[in-house]
Amino acid sequence: SNKRAVVQYEKAMKVLYSGKFSQGILELEKVLKYDPDFIEVHLTLGDYYYDIRNIEKAEQHYRAASVIDSSFYPIVWVRLGDIYKDQGLYQPARSCYESFLKYETGKKDDIAAVRKSLAEVAFRENAVGNPVPFRQRIPNSRADSMSFCSAASRQ
Repeated sequence: SNKRAVVQYEKAMKVLYSGKFSQGILELEKVLKYDPDFIEVHLTLGDYYYDIRNIEKAEQHYRAASVIDSSFYPIVWVRLGDIYKDQGLYQPARSCYESFLKYETGKKDDIAAVRKSLAEVAFRENAVGNPVPFRQRIPNSRADSMSFCSAASRQ
């Protein structure tokens, strides 16, 4: 990163730490004008936008960070995977989770959580690919209706 970008980054982080989030984010965006490949800025912006549920911008910054250096901060793959999983994009989610497992070798709790997410994605893919037909049981008579309701209440 160039010197001007680093100075601007440090300024932006001080603003963020003081609790002025909107101003800090604007300052971080300025850093990218000096150095569009400043990975820490993309990660910080991605986290901020993820936290406020601006998923489009979070994805944009996480994706940029992963392109700059795919192994720099492996958790970025989890965040991208979660974004895609929540959107029902299971193939990209699986790919991101697998990338995390490729780069992260030490944090056993994170690895276990990502394996669980991979299993969830596989389950969701299977469920979407193999839907179960819905059959609504409509009682024929009042007696049927009563037996249906009492059977349901016993469960």
